Amino acid sequence: CPVNTNPTTDGDRIGDTDPHKASDGCSTYLPTSLNPCTGIAFGTLLQNMMSYSACKTRFTLNQVERMRYALLFSRTGLINSYGKIPPVAGETSPTAACVVSAPNGASAYFGINTFTLNTIALAGGGSAAQNGSNYSDKTCLVQTTLQTGTPYSFSLSSLYGNSVNAKIYIDYTNNGSFLDANEQVFSSLSFSNAFTGTITVPNGTPTNIKLRMRVVLDISSLLTACLLPGLSPYGSGIAEDYGITITSGVAPCIAMTTLRNGNWDDPTVWSCNRVPTSSDIVEIGHLLVVPGNAVASAKQIRYTNGGRISQSLTAKLRLGF
Repeated sequence: CPVNTNPTTDGDRIGDTDPHKASDGCSTYLPTSLNPCTGIAFGTLLQNMMSYSACKTRFTLNQVERMRYALLFSRTGLINSYGKIPPVAGETSPTAACVVSAPNGASAYFGINTFTLNTIALAGGGSAAQNGSNYSDKTCLVQTTLQTGTPYSFSLSSLYGNSVNAKIYIDYTNNGSFLDANEQVFSSLSFSNAFTGTITVPNGTPTNIKLRMRVVLDISSLLTACLLPGLSPYGSGIAEDYGITITSGVAPCIAMTTLRNGNWDDPTVWSCNRVPTSSDIVEIGHLLVVPGNAVASAKQIRYTNGGRISQSLTAKLRLGF
């Protein structure tokens, strides 16, 4: 029998699924039969989705909790993915851009591990070798909306913590070149595994059409939007395209969460780069202060990871209106 001295640290770390032998099956044991590993009746144990049996039909409460946690904190890109939203009638794809050249082939070492920007929250990416290509066009699956003149914080990390160089482009003119003024929105040749910065869409950028953003990582400092030189024998890096729509109004925000401790009325505290309104459902995982005579508004507040609010005597917190 598997060791299960502490269910929260042993085995699969799911506390409401007792250990059992791989040979245990529903055809052999009834719900009233005793589990040889615990001396307790099997009940529905053999029916949980992580059992060794062939009669799996349900998830336990702790398994559901684990899945929800993964969606909120490890795989948030699944929640925000446009893969679950039907295409908008008449919507067109961004103009095709240059074909990415990768002379050293698909690498097993380089890839985009995480990328966050406004509602984009990608995590757990693969290497070029795992993806089967140095380039992926995700403009229909991964999208966000940015407002002109507003700074948006982003973070980017490389797969396996391997050091690379990074650049980000947005084809503001929608001509497929990435060579026009201001279209390289970020560049770092610091040879690192983590990058942060801000992107501000220039005023006057065409609005309400989907544009192409390209994120590129490569071991070579000569990388461009169209070239991933790489290095033998490690291979070439990776390029991924995402969809960006520019608007002159307030950018919609699907998941509004705190990024750090700070004041409620500080836009940089929030993942959407703006202060919540009465229509926002917010998630607080840090210490937030509602200062002075400020009025904090939200439709609903959810607390995670010990998040809390400290409110001055004269401040107000309004929920649901």
